[in-house]
Amino acid sequence: MKRVLLVTSDPEEADHRYVEESLDRARIPFCTRAGTVTDAAGIRDALATGNIDILHFTDSQSARMIPVGCPVATVVTVNELPWDKERGRFSIGHLSDDLALADVICCETPAMGKALSEAVPTPEYHVVRPGVDVDLFDPDINQLPREHLIDFDDESKMLVAIGTFDTPTVLVDAIEMLPEEVTEDLNLIHLGQESNLVPEQIISVLQHAEAILFADLSRFHRHALLHAAAAGCPTFVTDSEPALRVLQDEDLLSSDDPREWADELTRIHTEWRRAGGVPRHPDEELISRMRRMYSLSTAPRVIEHVYDAAGEASDLRKNH
Repeated sequence: MKRVLLVTSDPEEADHRYVEESLDRARIPFCTRAGTVTDAAGIRDALATGNIDILHFTDSQSARMIPVGCPVATVVTVNELPWDKERGRFSIGHLSDDLALADVICCETPAMGKALSEAVPTPEYHVVRPGVDVDLFDPDINQLPREHLIDFDDESKMLVAIGTFDTPTVLVDAIEMLPEEVTEDLNLIHLGQESNLVPEQIISVLQHAEAILFADLSRFHRHALLHAAAAGCPTFVTDSEPALRVLQDEDLLSSDDPREWADELTRIHTEWRRAGGVPRHPDEELISRMRRMYSLSTAPRVIEHVYDAAGEASDLRKNH
């Protein structure tokens, strides 16, 4: 049985809580949580007991606490990196020195792993996709009525969600390009961090909106995209990386050409009008891909493999 000490900069962060819960509920075979700490002193005290086999740093910020010459295997989860819009790539910066001390690094996508491995070639890299409770969002299992949105909804209009924290310039310009009949039928709802919507309302929006738009790579949380996909909501993004291989090529739009976004909104409006203003059916194929790639049972098996790999890498490191 591997004893895993979790290290985090934020115990309430979703990725950390997922790993913690997976260990506590024995979803990761042959592994148990030895505790959770948030500072270097906690790491030192835990290692001093001799009862720790693996240190798992569940976010990139906590990686700064990796002990030099750590006596046990070290794993770092990196699922958030700044995006350099001018260069069109991830910005790694000071993280490289911290990550170089890890035995294994977990990334959510191959593209992120590739970017990190080019800057920090020493550790092993593994893709670990997060677990999503698809049943919570799937309208066939947990449908939340549109009445949840009564305070800001108008069922005579086409409901479209904006998933970013604000309205990106490319989307502002796209809306200005729309024909008048589309603009008059459009009801835009923000799902960003300032929206003040309760969870039930967010799920209802994702289940009933004709589409959700993520028009700026740097201004949304990737979980929002996964939740939209789990609800079967047509989802459009500016780049393939945050799509996390769930979306299709036709769902990826330009980050700087508002005409693409205007054309897509016009197409959606045409289909909505053709259906008589009746809400769309959920995208069953999208939900199916989410179940296959991001179900709650998938990631723990991958994490078990990561812990095994970290142990082997640690043994090699200590023998050199």
